[in-house]
Amino acid sequence: MSTQIDIREEMTHILRLVGAWDHAYGENYLIRLLRGDGAFGWCKPEHEQLPGFGELADSSAEKVRSLINLLVNRNFLRVTEQVVGKLTIDQAGIDYLTRPMNYLVTTGSLKVSTREKLLTIALQQLRRELSRQEGLPPFRIFTDYMLQNLVRQMPLSVLQLKTVSGFSDSLADRYGVSILGVIRKVHLQLREEEAHRLHVWVQTPACQSVRSLFMAGESPEAIALRRKVKPETVFRILEALHITGHIDFRSWVKTQVPDAVRQKACAYFSQNPESSLKAALNELGLDYQTLRWCRILCSPPKNQTNGQSGDVLDSFRSFHSVVHPVLST
Repeated sequence: MSTQIDIREEMTHILRLVGAWDHAYGENYLIRLLRGDGAFGWCKPEHEQLPGFGELADSSAEKVRSLINLLVNRNFLRVTEQVVGKLTIDQAGIDYLTRPMNYLVTTGSLKVSTREKLLTIALQQLRRELSRQEGLPPFRIFTDYMLQNLVRQMPLSVLQLKTVSGFSDSLADRYGVSILGVIRKVHLQLREEEAHRLHVWVQTPACQSVRSLFMAGESPEAIALRRKVKPETVFRILEALHITGHIDFRSWVKTQVPDAVRQKACAYFSQNPESSLKAALNELGLDYQTLRWCRILCSPPKNQTNGQSGDVLDSFRSFHSVVHPVLST
């Protein structure tokens, strides 16, 4: 469960350093300055005098990168160059430095997911292999900034790859097959691991108790009252039971979604089977709960699809971060 922390000190060091350097540099250079990493003489001597140099020496490079990304996403920093990802301070950052104050964020917003870690390692390995094959330095294949954009956006087609910052059409055409192959491999690995966790979880006494009550005709709301949990928790359990073939949840869900909304959402998911719920939300303008229900309506339970749970499993990528798998038994 995420808690809130104050990043005022770290935020001030980052913004002061970026605001003081002579011209824009990339994220990796900024991380090394903040951590005071002077290895191999990479650092310009005058940059050791910049405010913030070495101030985050006790923080991992991973954490500093997360802090920088958060400041970019919240418009305190701005990316000015889309290949290397050079950074400058934005107006919000300048305003903040005139009056620094406590700035609370959740620990979850700074956490690097398993998907991001696995994909970063896999893409770095691919870049090394392509670099050796073509006799080019790794950054000529794609830069660290472009690699991080691949990790964040996780494109699943050449068309999507061409929208990633720094990737020209020619670059996407040249390396697209290799890059997408790596991304899909990691994507499939994570889905298989998630499916396994889901199957194990729905076998717990708490989930099976919810199943028994639902099969006896009780509504999700009534089950929540009986189990003394939030209705949202029961909904997630019933969705998981549907996905794993223990129940058919569609009849009840159908009562919650107007026909016009269901038809619109199902048409979208049939055309975009790999779409995330976030992408669907941006496209359809529906709330997450309605989108999850529509995916249930669009997908038969596992035991009605020859043992395949289908793409509906994507809606549970962060399933276990939302639902607590422990209920009173």
